Amino acid sequence: MHVEKSSDTKVLVKRDNAGLLKIPVIIKNDTNDFIFDSEASLSAMVKSLAIKYGVKIMKDKIKAVSFTGKNVESEIGIIDLKIGNIEIRNSVFFIVPDSVLSFGDGSYRIKGIIGLPTMIPLEELTIKDDKYLIIPKTPEYSSSRNFAIDDGTPIILVNYKNDILPFDFDAGSSTTHLYLPFFNKYKNMIGGYFKKRNIEFNEFGGHVKTKTYFIDSAMIAAGNAQSMLYSVPIWTDTFRNGQKYTYGNLGEDYMNNFSEMKINFNGMNVSFSGKKHSF
Repeated sequence: MHVEKSSDTKVLVKRDNAGLLKIPVIIKNDTNDFIFDSEASLSAMVKSLAIKYGVKIMKDKIKAVSFTGKNVESEIGIIDLKIGNIEIRNSVFFIVPDSVLSFGDGSYRIKGIIGLPTMIPLEELTIKDDKYLIIPKTPEYSSSRNFAIDDGTPIILVNYKNDILPFDFDAGSSTTHLYLPFFNKYKNMIGGYFKKRNIEFNEFGGHVKTKTYFIDSAMIAAGNAQSMLYSVPIWTDTFRNGQKYTYGNLGEDYMNNFSEMKINFNGMNVSFSGKKHSF
């Protein structure tokens, strides 16, 4: 993949009905809104869009693995695209059936996803006021490191009850979830606040049912950015191997409490500023 940044870029973004961030992606002079998903191991596009734009598709099919470990039969496409005035050439995308990114009996459809491998070469991204994606030509230097990438999964350090815990960094999830290691570590301390019920949700690759605990509230912080989350789900099922070692995923319900989120891949730092709400 080759990236050309001729100058700073600032583009308008928006949130959809699911609360997920969509960014304008230009392909052959057409603009389509793609989901911004930091935990996606590869960018993705629905097959109908790939056909429309004559995307070069490799012959062999592969298995794309979803958030909960489901395998989805996919193809690989090579795509040239633009975000603002930034040109991205030979970007690798999963090409998936349209049905894979269609939810709620087709009432909610995703055309494409900008995932981690497409983000990293951009070096630094700032989401500001839920209105703008800002990508500087030259990224800032950061000496504070709270971010890593482990086997394709972005990891951010989170403070909970003065413990520093590794969380998946998931800007493509509307909700923060806590995993089995969190439950095992804190169940004796806050066991009386756990409530258990069955939940169902749709995700890339299908429908999931699981028994889930909920904690009434949790005060968490990434860096110096502290925020209270309410009715936080705790999955005691382990859907994929990485969930055995991280304590949760940091989702949009946390990120939306701040007016600015900056991801710096050069300095491996994620920072939040400008708190929107007081609790």
